[in-house]
Amino acid sequence: MLYHHLSSEIYNVLGISHNLTFHREELIRLSNNLDLNERVIMEFIPDDGNSGDTDIIAEYIHKMDGWMQQLDGHSEKERFAPRVEFLKARFRQYGVSRPPQMFILGRK
Repeated sequence: MLYHHLSSEIYNVLGISHNLTFHREELIRLSNNLDLNERVIMEFIPDDGNSGDTDIIAEYIHKMDGWMQQLDGHSEKERFAPRVEFLKARFRQYGVSRPPQMFILGRK
């Protein structure tokens, strides 16, 4: 999720529309306002077994380097640089995993 949030912010600064993801609590709060009957909340944490794959980690790091290149000359580059470096270090240390998925089903 850290990757997606950061990419969304950078793309929006670059003028490329990209939606942010929601946090779990936000989704539940939004669904509370829908007045759904028989609401069921299901959560799924995908594990494709590739979290430590060095090629996948390198691919994500390459994409982040590309973001920084796109920000060359942009006033926001320095604001994003520490977050990009933090995330790259985190990926090198812990790997890359897909974010949790939430499904909210109900009847109107």
